[in-house]
Amino acid sequence: MRITVIGTGYVGLVSGACLADRGHEVVCLDVDAEKIARLLRGEVPIHEPGLGEVIARAKEAGRLRFTTSYAEAIPGSVLVLLAVGTPSAPDGSADLRYVFAAVDAAIAHADRPCVFVTKSTVPVGTAKQIEARLAHAAHAHTVASNPEMLRESRAVEDFFTPSRIIFGVRDAHTAAMLEQLYAAWDCPKIVMSPESAELTKYANNTFLAVKISFINEVAQLARAVGANIEDVADGIGSDPRIGRAFLHAGLGWGGSCFPKDVSAYQVMARAAGVPSRIADAAVHANTSMRTHVMDALMNELGSLSGKTIGLLGLAFKGGTDDTRASGAIAIASACAEAGASVCAYDARAVLHDATTATCFTRVDSPFACISGVDAVVVATEWDEFRQLDLAEMKRTMRGDVLIDARNLFDPQTARAAGFRYWSVGRP
Repeated sequence: MRITVIGTGYVGLVSGACLADRGHEVVCLDVDAEKIARLLRGEVPIHEPGLGEVIARAKEAGRLRFTTSYAEAIPGSVLVLLAVGTPSAPDGSADLRYVFAAVDAAIAHADRPCVFVTKSTVPVGTAKQIEARLAHAAHAHTVASNPEMLRESRAVEDFFTPSRIIFGVRDAHTAAMLEQLYAAWDCPKIVMSPESAELTKYANNTFLAVKISFINEVAQLARAVGANIEDVADGIGSDPRIGRAFLHAGLGWGGSCFPKDVSAYQVMARAAGVPSRIADAAVHANTSMRTHVMDALMNELGSLSGKTIGLLGLAFKGGTDDTRASGAIAIASACAEAGASVCAYDARAVLHDATTATCFTRVDSPFACISGVDAVVVATEWDEFRQLDLAEMKRTMRGDVLIDARNLFDPQTARAAGFRYWSVGRP
C-alpha cells in the first residue's frame, strides 16, 4: 500500500518506519525542514532504541522516503496517517490546529479517495470534525481512528509486537483498508466506532497514569510503616487482575503523552458534566511525588541555600531523550528556587524549552556532575547510573547524601559506602 505519514515525531517516525519495514511504501512528511534534512542525511532526530536500524533497512529497500512537500507526499497514497502534535491548550484541552492544518493541506493534493487515519491522540469528536472538512473534497474520503499505543523508549518493540490494534471506523470498506495495512500483524484487531476508539486512547493512558500514581502513594505508606514497596509491588503485581507493569515507584509520570492526555481527559469529562475524581487524584498524587523527594532532600540537608546538588538524569524516564513534564526538571527547578546550585548530567536528554536550562549547569559526565556536591539526586533510571561505583561517588562528593528517586541502588550497599541514603518506599 502507498501510505503518507504526516508528522515525524515519536509516533509518526516510528509508525512510518515500521510500516515500511513490513512491506508498505511510505512517505514521511513534516513541515520541519531541519528535521527532514537530518533524516535525509541518515540521522535520527529522536532517541528511540532500534529505530535507526529500522529506518536504515526500510530506506535501503526503497520503501521509505522523507519530504517537506505535500505535493510530493500525498498523490498516489490511499492512506494518510495523521501523526502531528496535539499539545495542551491553555485550558488543558488538546490543541488540534496542527491536525486540521494537515488535513486541509492533504485534501488539496489528494488525487484519489483516501482514508484519513488519526494516529495522534485526539479528543472524542475529532473524527466528526475531520469528516466535516472532507465533505466538500473532490474525492470521497473516509476517516478512521487508529490510536497509537507506544511507550517512549520501547516504541519500536511495541509497534512490531502490539497486544492489540484498535480500528475506529464507520464502514466495512474502511475497516478492510486498515486490515490490509496491518495484515502482517498477528494480534487481536478490535473494531469499534471512531468515538469509542478516541475515548479508548484517553482512558488507556489515564488508567496507566492512575496505576503509577497509586503505587507511588502506596510507596509513601510503605516507608512510613517499615514495608518495602518493591516487595509490595511484586505481591500485588502477581495478581493477574492487576499485573506488574507500571507498578514502579519513583518520580511519577511525565513525557509527551500522560500529562497532556490526562489533562485532556479531565477537560472532556468536565465538558460532558461527568466527574473525573480518580484522574484528578492521580494528577495530585503525581505532583506530590516531586514534593516528597524535595522534602527528603531538605530533611537531610536542612536549608538548600548555598548548597550544591548533583542531578543524575534530566529525561522523564530512562531510554528516551524526552524531557517534557520531566520530574527531574521539576526537581532541578525546585532546588534552584530554594537557593541551591544544580549540576546536571544526562547523555541523551533534549531540552524542549530553552528557559529550562537556566536552573542548572549541564556537564558531560556523571562524575563531573557529582564532584564536590553536597547531595546527589538520581532522577532518571539510566542503566549508566546503575553501574556507578558508589564508593568512588562518595569520595568524589563533598557531602554524603544520596537521594535515589528511582530505586537504582541497594540500600545496604549505599549505606556501606558511607551515604545517608534515601529511596522511594523502602525502609
